[in-house]
Amino acid sequence: MSRTSSPGRTRVERGIYRQPNGKYAVCARRDGVLRFRTAGYDLAAARRQRGELVTNLKAGRVPASPRLRFDTVTGWWLDRSRPK
Repeated sequence: MSRTSSPGRTRVERGIYRQPNGKYAVCARRDGVLRFRTAGYDLAAARRQRGELVTNLKAGRVPASPRLRFDTVTGWWLDRSRPK
């Protein structure tokens, strides 16, 4: 059974959601915080990636945030381009 959760995501099974663009997202909880990752268009691959995410979270390896912000990249560029 599918249930609608957050904006546009449809629950496929525990920890796996289908996004409006057709890709799957996997999630797992660590210390009360949900961690979401996009897993592509293949459900079998999404199941494997969720398993890997759960294993990594249990081992204490928290994945970095996938959000790369423009101001962060700009700061890196400015640091590298300044004369020394």
